Amino acid sequence: IAGVIERNKLYSFQKILWRALRGNLLFHNMEVEEPSIEKSTDDGEPVYEDVFIAMVHGSELVNKIKRICDAFNAVIYDVPDDKETRDKTLQDVNSRLSDIKKVLDQTRQTRIEQLNEIQKDIDDWSILVRKEKSVYGQMNLFKNEQQSLIAEGWVPTNKIDEIRSTLGKAMKKMPTSVVITEKDTVRIKPTYNITNKFTKCFQSIVDSYGIANYREINPALYTIITFPFLFAIMFGDIGHGILMFLAALFVCIKEKQLALIDNEIFSMLFSGRYVILLMGAFSIFTGLVYNEMFAKPLSLFSTNNWVWENVGTPNEENMINQRADLSQFHQKAYPFGMDPAWMDAENKLLFMNSYKMKMSVVVGVIHMLFGTVISLFNFVHFKSSINIIGVFIPEFIFMVSIFGYLAFSIVYKWCTDWTGSNPPSLLNMLINMFLSPGNVKSDEQLYSGQSTVQLILLLLAVICIPWLLLYKPFALKMKHKNEKPLEITEDIEEEYAPKPFVFTDEFINRAVGTIEYCLSGISHTASYLRLWALSLAHGQLSEVLWNMLLDMAFNFENAVVRTLAIFAIFAAWFGLTIAILLLMEGLSAFLHALRLHWVEFNSKFFTGTGYKFTPFSFRKIMKRLREESKAYV
Repeated sequence: IAGVIERNKLYSFQKILWRALRGNLLFHNMEVEEPSIEKSTDDGEPVYEDVFIAMVHGSELVNKIKRICDAFNAVIYDVPDDKETRDKTLQDVNSRLSDIKKVLDQTRQTRIEQLNEIQKDIDDWSILVRKEKSVYGQMNLFKNEQQSLIAEGWVPTNKIDEIRSTLGKAMKKMPTSVVITEKDTVRIKPTYNITNKFTKCFQSIVDSYGIANYREINPALYTIITFPFLFAIMFGDIGHGILMFLAALFVCIKEKQLALIDNEIFSMLFSGRYVILLMGAFSIFTGLVYNEMFAKPLSLFSTNNWVWENVGTPNEENMINQRADLSQFHQKAYPFGMDPAWMDAENKLLFMNSYKMKMSVVVGVIHMLFGTVISLFNFVHFKSSINIIGVFIPEFIFMVSIFGYLAFSIVYKWCTDWTGSNPPSLLNMLINMFLSPGNVKSDEQLYSGQSTVQLILLLLAVICIPWLLLYKPFALKMKHKNEKPLEITEDIEEEYAPKPFVFTDEFINRAVGTIEYCLSGISHTASYLRLWALSLAHGQLSEVLWNMLLDMAFNFENAVVRTLAIFAIFAAWFGLTIAILLLMEGLSAFLHALRLHWVEFNSKFFTGTGYKFTPFSFRKIMKRLREESKAYV
């Protein structure tokens, strides 16, 4: 008996035959390499089979095997007893298989040729079908009223005349007319920000935080300057800034050729090429302020501003410590940036630490005050006198009274000659301003009349808290007291419908906003200290790389060895500079600058609860189709 059985049933089938026939059979099987074309699993997986042959004595045993084969769904084939008949049958089967194979090969070849012909037009067909489908999808949104189609949608105001002209030209060939009218609606309008290749990435940075409300001030305009500047404060180094600037400049010059590169990581960097360009340019500027180029100072101007006197005796390397004589300090300060004399001073780290920390606080306070002032323009544009009186004025007074005063104290302390006296601690001054209002110790006094000024500022800050909390909710309650509830006659989705005024909701929101603003003033100011921390870390890493690598190469006494060492070690130093200081430190500074804009700056004026204007566009349809094709490939 010969037949075919599924491979996963073969073991059980063989075992049952052996037991049923008590071993009185000769069994042989062989695997079929190709899967069955007639069978498949429920999941669509192919089924593999084995050919078997069983030889026994007696018709009873043959019948028993056939019953077992039926139980296992095995297919039994008739095998003639005569050898000549078997050979002839085999020859006929092989002949039929050969004919079938020829038919299949010809069919496959014809199908391949037809598919190759179709492939030439498949992209055009896909685009055409997708366009038609999108057009019909938009037409399905039209309303059919009084034998006319009515379409409602958003159109940029500056494009209305162009759309009317375009539709007028199209309607000349059709026996119909189109009328465009502006409709009054209470639906929340979408936001449309026009961008170009330069501003697109900055707008994406803002949109990642939130979409501006309709006619709300767009933070992207200010982000173009403030974002690379805050980045540069943390990344300030002339050499690193030049490398970053040149790399971005190369990408900007070759943008047409590089735009064809299909790589996800490179595409992200390519889209932000102008952001990186500005970050490099601003880093060069802050590097000049810090007077650091690969952790080394530059003597761009005269350095004869200090009179030095020797301290102690020379060491084993014939080096001696020097101290600046401040009493003989020339009245000509270093014109721009940090004096290079600080770079070799023993208290360099202490001085730079204090300078950058205070600078971070001053920059942070200015940045937050700028955001608060921008909110005024939003309120003026929307003619919201309640928000001007109940939000902007108390927020501005509160911020200036405490943190603006701190920034003023820092600048005042910088501009004061403290020779012969100990300058007061500004941190203790700010703490005692709250713990001991109106009392300033004589040895901690920064200027005359300080206690009175601090007491007045503290009282103003305290008054602003209930002002922020109570004025706006009750003013809105009085405003809406005699107004009728807004009746919405349009079919508007809930998310795009205007929200009715509810006093309890407004009061709770204002309470949360007041607590958040007052407490965030401290946390946000402290958050700007990341400018100081990352700037110091960047400078120290750069200095460590220089001292541990290049300094070692320069210290070889043999000229030949020194030359070879410089070439070899320079490659390692340059590679580590690119990998650690430009890529890793650059990414870290980028993320921190992003955080300062999203949280500390935008929260002062930017609501960001709008939705983007997304016009119907064939270009976007084709772009999406290309992305789907890439994903499929």
